Amino acid sequence: MDRTVEACLRQLRLGTAVDAGPLILVPLFSPQECSLDFIALSAALASGTFAVREAGSTGVVGTLLAENSGDRPVLLLDGQELAGAKQNRVLNTTILVTEHSAVTIPVSCTEHGRWAYTSDRFQESLSPAPPRLRRMNQRAVAASLEARGEYAGDQMRVWDCVERLSHETGVHSGTSAMRDVFESRLQDIDRIGSAAPCQAGQTGLIAIAGADVLGCDVVPRPEVYAALHKTIVRSYAMDALLSPKCPPAPLAATLAMDFLGDIFASSERRFKSVGCGDDFRYGGTRVVGSGLVCSGCLVHAAFFRLPPGEEAFGEPPLPGSRTRMAFRRRQGEADGTTCD
Repeated sequence: MDRTVEACLRQLRLGTAVDAGPLILVPLFSPQECSLDFIALSAALASGTFAVREAGSTGVVGTLLAENSGDRPVLLLDGQELAGAKQNRVLNTTILVTEHSAVTIPVSCTEHGRWAYTSDRFQESLSPAPPRLRRMNQRAVAASLEARGEYAGDQMRVWDCVERLSHETGVHSGTSAMRDVFESRLQDIDRIGSAAPCQAGQTGLIAIAGADVLGCDVVPRPEVYAALHKTIVRSYAMDALLSPKCPPAPLAATLAMDFLGDIFASSERRFKSVGCGDDFRYGGTRVVGSGLVCSGCLVHAAFFRLPPGEEAFGEPPLPGSRTRMAFRRRQGEADGTTCD
């Protein structure tokens, strides 16, 4: 494992587990924070120094254009959803957009039934991708990097994941939008978040639901993590609401330590990031994940528990037949505007 990533992860201190109903959250603390000065997407958008737009006049489903006119790099997390423009998208990978630069960012569509402008620019959505979608996209991106050197997701499987979420929650969306599913459960999701507010100095969390860990996120810069905490909790809360009952809270520390052990036992592959730094991809028998390192600092790491029988670098399960048919139909209708 890369020395920067390993050193940061091994130094993590586990806080006391917080029982938030269907979700147990173990806060993480980094004794040595990242020295690189960067800000979260929400802060950059609020300042007016950062903009995300469609790529080109007609738009391309799989890419967007991010422009940073500010004086500090901006962090975009994998799984963050961007709402607006021609259709909502979710980020395929974590990216650090350097100051005074523009970069084409890889995304996947999370709103199957819309291809028309609602705004010129994107805003951060209230609905980050749940861990099931992030885990699937981690695997798809790793496969794409190995095969073609591209940060491409698997659009068919993303749509299938959104469709399954809609089915499990009983939500009908006119445009098959993931955001509509989240908004239908937002009160329950934010009730979970209220039970687990960000703690002073916190730099990450491990989320537990069902019988095991769902995943973890680490941003070793407390003020940036604090700006992202609500979004990260919302991501895990959606899957927790749809999971079986949590294990007893006293088991949380053991499950968290076992999960970290699986991370250290995983294999590593290194790629040049879309933005600043290097992108590391991890896979083991029970985990899949990624880490972004820039200027000698770990900027963000995310790892997810693999279900039994699912391989980190293997092909994800095929989408359902309805999703495959819908994909082919929309591909013809869009006449080249949908992703490959």
